Amino acid sequence: MTNDIDELTALNRDYVASVQNCDVRRFDGILAPEFYCTNPDKSLVDRVGFLEQTARRWRSGTCRRMM
Repeated sequence: MTNDIDELTALNRDYVASVQNCDVRRFDGILAPEFYCTNPDKSLVDRVGFLEQTARRWRSGTCRRMM
């Protein structure tokens, strides 16, 4: 059980860091093929759409830049 909690904690940390940094490459590695995201406007995007909108955020500069 502890190993499961440790793994989930690490994945959650990676997910949050990926949101903050618009890390499309990391998202591509951790998101399941059947991943869906509900946006703040209540629209639903699939994995590909989520990766695309994350890349747009990176290009527009609306996220932190990774060092």
